[in-house]
Amino acid sequence: MKNLKWSILILCSITAVLWSCDDDIDNLGDNIVGVDPNETIRTREVEVKTFSTPVNPVQTNNFDSYLLGQYNDPVYGSSSYSIVSQAVPSFLNPDFTGTDEDQTPPVLRSVYLEIPYFSRVTEVNGEDREYVLDSIYGDGNVDLKVYRNKYFLSDFNPDDITQPAQFYSDQQRLIESASTGGNAEILYQENNFEFSDQEIRIQDEEGDIIERKSPRIRLDLLSEQNGIANSLDYWSDLILTVDNPNFRSSGNFKNFFRGIFLTAEPSNGANAALAYLNFDEAAIIFSVDVKLANSEEPVASEYRFDLQSTSVGPVSTVNFIDTDTPANIQNRISNSFDPINGSENLFLKGGPGAIGLVDLFSPGDLEELIEDRALINDGILEFSVNQDIVEGGEAEPERIIIYNFETGNLLLDYNVSNEVNGINNNLTHLGRLERESEDDLTSNGVRYRIRLTNHLNRIISDALNDEIPEDEKLGNDRLAIAVSQNTSILGVSQVKDQTTPIEIERVLESSAISHEGTVLHGSQSQDIDKRPKLTIYYSTPN
Repeated sequence: MKNLKWSILILCSITAVLWSCDDDIDNLGDNIVGVDPNETIRTREVEVKTFSTPVNPVQTNNFDSYLLGQYNDPVYGSSSYSIVSQAVPSFLNPDFTGTDEDQTPPVLRSVYLEIPYFSRVTEVNGEDREYVLDSIYGDGNVDLKVYRNKYFLSDFNPDDITQPAQFYSDQQRLIESASTGGNAEILYQENNFEFSDQEIRIQDEEGDIIERKSPRIRLDLLSEQNGIANSLDYWSDLILTVDNPNFRSSGNFKNFFRGIFLTAEPSNGANAALAYLNFDEAAIIFSVDVKLANSEEPVASEYRFDLQSTSVGPVSTVNFIDTDTPANIQNRISNSFDPINGSENLFLKGGPGAIGLVDLFSPGDLEELIEDRALINDGILEFSVNQDIVEGGEAEPERIIIYNFETGNLLLDYNVSNEVNGINNNLTHLGRLERESEDDLTSNGVRYRIRLTNHLNRIISDALNDEIPEDEKLGNDRLAIAVSQNTSILGVSQVKDQTTPIEIERVLESSAISHEGTVLHGSQSQDIDKRPKLTIYYSTPN
């Protein structure tokens, strides 16, 4: 019973921390919570063991956004991103015949592919809006190509048809072999294409603006210069055929029109550029003129091939990632896998890259805290950037994330109800990169700090509670750290066939989608002061 009471006391402390609403990680020890029976807060610094492991290709058909273009990392080399996406019609069995007496055939007026960027309004002048693009990296132009995909993307896992299909970052050759060969249908191509922040202003035949849209990729698929040959006939035959069996179900349609395949390579002599694209609003949009009874002029009707899941059916979109990591970095990542001694450096790279593994406690350190019935008032895990390897500045990732490597679960300190999305999500738990000059993204990164107060209290609480079965206690499980483009993304991505040097079944989706990388000092760093450390403030009962 005494053990249970102390566990309840610790859980009360956890609740207090969970309800604290700090916006950031405070100075270490400033945010002390809980009970201090002896009016004395003790401090303990624990040297943790860290090492790295490479990560195999990752699942990419479950992302919240998709990347297109190329990114050049100062340490990890270049990564090229392409996209394949299924499509579903906006409604089944379309009929554009019209109802006038002459049965005037419909006329296809326009076909546009639209994929919005992530953007926000910065200024409004009358009806005009100025935008800034979020998640655009690099300032180069790209040679953009859009192919009709001819590889069938199954909706189901062929090994278990009760489960959805999984597609991985290394499967681009399947699409290329089917879609870019001798029978390729290039729906659009444009050299020196720019990821522009300009508002899209759609005009009528008189030049008047009739619609405004946020910045996006907007490609005229009927363009004689950039589109497929005889594009008007091509698209008219595709959607205006009456009673087309391919439009009777989403399954029929996805087998008939298997989607699009997008590539974007740096233009000749241009810098690299990479864009995160918002596929929640992506579509091929058709405008069809239909002549109706008692109507002098045709009426425009909109039809869409949606590139996201709708009520008509689900859609699979897959990111392919072609990495060209320097051989010396690949060797250093492999050599940094040392679960016995720890490693000198900790290599972190998103996507199919590398993660860090963390053993928080040696058995002796944890046993002492448990024997002391320690109540953790604050606990900070600190990692220092290896500035000898990392080129400081905007290429450094602003966030890293930590999770239970054994289970894939986030830690108790992660606030799932945090309403701040994106770069400032969960700052109390996962501090942003601290730089030499605060708020200057061009200055060198110094350290990351992660608060583990609730996680540590739970380990001790479980250990002290005899009523919890041993296999249900949290325990001193190995943790993993990874770069994260957006710590508010809660999903996981499967890892493809990884059994060596350690088995990895999954990584966090926010890590799989991240394109950036960094290198941290490890537990065997030559600079002892910059080795990872866990600083614990705690109190004990009388």
